Amino acid sequence: MRLRDVKKRMIGTVVTLSRFLLDTNVCIYCLDGNPKIINYLGDIIRNPHNELILSVITEAELFSSIKIYNNPSLKAEISSFINSADEVKEITREIAYTAGEIRAYFHQNLGKKIKLPDALIAATAIHLKATLVSNNDRDFTDALLRYETAYYNPIK
Repeated sequence: MRLRDVKKRMIGTVVTLSRFLLDTNVCIYCLDGNPKIINYLGDIIRNPHNELILSVITEAELFSSIKIYNNPSLKAEISSFINSADEVKEITREIAYTAGEIRAYFHQNLGKKIKLPDALIAATAIHLKATLVSNNDRDFTDALLRYETAYYNPIK
């Protein structure tokens, strides 16, 4: 079953969905067959109240690997993986604005930089009120804490 709404009615009860935005590194680990990631994502998928979401940024990053350039079977595997997500979220102006705020905050207050794709993915999680699932603690913990958005690293 694909879940697309924030809330779903079941037998007269409103059930709140849990949304999980997967960062590119988690998708790569899954495609590589990492058992820890596969078990974690399997647990999420088994709950019908959960929603797995990707960003178009992740989609672009997955298709930008040099490994797939002349590899149609890998391209097909990546396409199938992307199409299995409940949603692939596009970048809106609001997400772009928040990503800009995140980058400025990092530079001004933390004295470090965050790459634009990572800031866009963090901003997407913020706007979706989704848990960001990644193995990139360095960039995402500070950004998401400021916006009170959940972060989970399934590798640790």
